[in-house]
Amino acid sequence: MRPVCPRCGKETDLLENGMCAECRLRHASPVKVHTPETLRVCRGCGAVFEGRWVDVDDIEQVIRRRVLDSIEVAPEAKDVDIEMSLAQMSSNMYRVEGKVVANERNWPFVLHIRLAYESCPSCSRRSGGYFEAVVQVRSYARSPTEAELERVRHTVDVLFSRLREKGERLAFLTKEERVRGGIDLYVGSAKAAKKLCTEVLSQMGGTLTTSSTLAGRRDGRDVYRITYALRLPGLSAGDVVSYKGEPHVVVGVRDRVHLEPLYGRGSRHVPLDEPMDVLGKLSNVISTTVLEEDATALLVLHPSTLTPVWVRRVEGVHAGDELGVLVVGSELLAIPKRYL
Repeated sequence: MRPVCPRCGKETDLLENGMCAECRLRHASPVKVHTPETLRVCRGCGAVFEGRWVDVDDIEQVIRRRVLDSIEVAPEAKDVDIEMSLAQMSSNMYRVEGKVVANERNWPFVLHIRLAYESCPSCSRRSGGYFEAVVQVRSYARSPTEAELERVRHTVDVLFSRLREKGERLAFLTKEERVRGGIDLYVGSAKAAKKLCTEVLSQMGGTLTTSSTLAGRRDGRDVYRITYALRLPGLSAGDVVSYKGEPHVVVGVRDRVHLEPLYGRGSRHVPLDEPMDVLGKLSNVISTTVLEEDATALLVLHPSTLTPVWVRRVEGVHAGDELGVLVVGSELLAIPKRYL
């Protein structure tokens, strides 16, 4: 014999809370609103703890999500909609007022969400000067230029932000120290430091050597600090250099320097520490007029002194033509058209 609903008197397959399904929809609340747990927030970086520390852009979005997760709606409820508004009562308290619309009725609720401020492990370590690796940024034959260092710093900002979004909480720069010949970057995570070196090498070229020193013991295991010696090329594409007494153009730089002879054909790849003098840059080439020519040379006006100067003849240039020249001390270096 089927049970009978005491409210409506109908037979039903199942009674819950002493009512059939239709009476439950009509009379019982299909909504339960639970008070969310206190929200743990890092006072340093603003990250919140949700099983693990995560960076957030908007704390109110986190609160809204917490409230939604705390609302329990019966499966048989129909036409469900949830509305809410937030008001910050104090630095550690939000009031959430809203309603759940279900079964053509409104079920209002009011919640108070508490915020508990503390320091996340990442900020605690950062404020304590914690680091796992040092990236030594140097350059071959000279100190890195300020433009090169700014490029490295920009890479740090972009890469570490991306790593933190992926959960690498120790991807931070503890400090930057200017030293003779470059800068030292103290990085919270050895993994982040290695990725930084890889990124800089892919963008700017150079070489990398690694060493480690014992820093102590943690949980019964040796802890090492890693030193990454990152050496930038000291040259860039477009540099004009003297290599073995002859002018060459730097075509590209990675872990070796790609050179082309200024006069002639062919190319070669030489080590970054190969001796060579920088004569100038193709970006500094000045145009002048060819006055005369012979079989091996061209007579041009010096762009600064306006005195006639003989320069090496280059292919395809004749008297009356424009010629690109690079001022090297008191001399001029004729630049072939293919580099202009």
